[in-house]
Amino acid sequence: MSGHGSFRRHLTAAILLYGTLLSATAWSQAKGGAETAPANTLRVKAQLVVVDVTVTDASGNAVTNLTKDDFEIYESGVKQTIRSFEPPSAHTLPAAVASGSDMSLRHLQQTAPETPVTVLVMDELNTKYMDQVYSRTSIKRYLNSQPETLLQPTALFAVTEASLKQVNDFTLNRASLLDALQQHKPAYPFQMMRTGTSAEGTAERFAESLATLQQVAQAMSGFPGRKNIVWVGQGFPSIDMRNLPDTQQKLLRGAGERTINMMNDAHATLYTIDPQMATSGADDFTETSGDEMLSEAHNAKNPFDGTISFNTFAPETGGRAFSLGNDIDHQIRASVEQGTTFYTLSYSPQMNVSEAEQEYRRLTVRCLRPGLHVMTRRGYFSAPPPPPAVSPKQLKKELSFDLGAAAVSKMSYTAIGLLASPAEQPGAFILQVDSSSMSWQTGEDGEHRSELLLLTVALDKNDKPIAKSASSVTARMPADRALSSVPFATLQAQLNIPANATRVRFIVRDMSSGRIGSADLLPDTH
Repeated sequence: MSGHGSFRRHLTAAILLYGTLLSATAWSQAKGGAETAPANTLRVKAQLVVVDVTVTDASGNAVTNLTKDDFEIYESGVKQTIRSFEPPSAHTLPAAVASGSDMSLRHLQQTAPETPVTVLVMDELNTKYMDQVYSRTSIKRYLNSQPETLLQPTALFAVTEASLKQVNDFTLNRASLLDALQQHKPAYPFQMMRTGTSAEGTAERFAESLATLQQVAQAMSGFPGRKNIVWVGQGFPSIDMRNLPDTQQKLLRGAGERTINMMNDAHATLYTIDPQMATSGADDFTETSGDEMLSEAHNAKNPFDGTISFNTFAPETGGRAFSLGNDIDHQIRASVEQGTTFYTLSYSPQMNVSEAEQEYRRLTVRCLRPGLHVMTRRGYFSAPPPPPAVSPKQLKKELSFDLGAAAVSKMSYTAIGLLASPAEQPGAFILQVDSSSMSWQTGEDGEHRSELLLLTVALDKNDKPIAKSASSVTARMPADRALSSVPFATLQAQLNIPANATRVRFIVRDMSSGRIGSADLLPDTH
């Protein structure tokens, strides 16, 4: 590090640029409107906390025959009453759905909303080139060990210096993933090699890594099933906050807390696999429970006190942090299996939430059968600190990054239901927005209003924008109409589509909640 002042300047600029400190609250404050975004954590709904639990035996094999009476849940040391219980069999992909070809999240949202999906992420931002090559070989080895028809929908992504790239959409076809992996060439990490662990490098990689996690959570939050994010790469460098001023510690801690809450609310679990030692010539090493404890060190008061590590995010979301091993394909397999065979339990917190709204709530799930190992989320933040006030210029940067990333992505953003169809006039389109996924405010006149930002982009064969239009839209509903009586709000979009366009993408962002929805049309439909 090159001094507190340098780190503070770089970190603040990087975090604000990549949006990891901004949220719907910041936008609402800037607009002077009501704060309508839910502060959900661990899928907290109407004071109901929903928790996934994986149980294994001494050999690491999944145990799937437990009942509700085999578990106890404690929140901050207080025993809770289990309200509901689902066994692993409740989270399997129905045979009728598995036999189809459409595995998009939008389709699964309608046909198999409780099935888990896997997101394989290749970290090309923080990982040395030779470790990237080894990681790709390990992913290939893992895929080759799987059946031709995978057991659960799996997608392949790459985190580069430029963006989060979808290499292949969700599929059950192993060959599709192998072909996409073969076509995708690893990117040389110029930024990491140039800046290393300097103030600038650490700040940028911290912000970009958290922005990536938030982008995945934001895009997939509309799909209720569990998302198992298997991140193969080193992640951002660890940051020792003890040498930083209090204001800087608060900035870092808040960014981490909000990222954890976003992932928990999106039902996303992170597994991190560090390949750094894989090419060092070290002997094969398999983690023991003690090694696991060392790599997933935890502070009962706040997991972001002392040192912020990328590996911290894995156990906090219910996953694992793997390191010091050469068997990356085995670690990927273990992550996928643990993210597939899980129980789901819920409870209503038996404690006064207002007593410590800012506190970290530690969760403990105990299995009453001896000899079994339980893995679940370690806790949640009941009310993370609000993001700092932002200037209009900073807010514009955040919106530009947020919408720009969604515009060039191939990911389906599902937090807002969105359907697009061409209108009769050239370059005109009709959008139907699911009204139940929008935030509505009621004016003094009784009229219901929802503020949206609409972005229409035409992209070429390289997924580069070649034409775009953006506008603020207010969806309105008369006072005498119940919101539940109108399933869709209809919007209109207009864009002159260039002849070399291969895709037209529509992005709708809810101004109050920050939720985003997307829809795509192919050239022959415009």
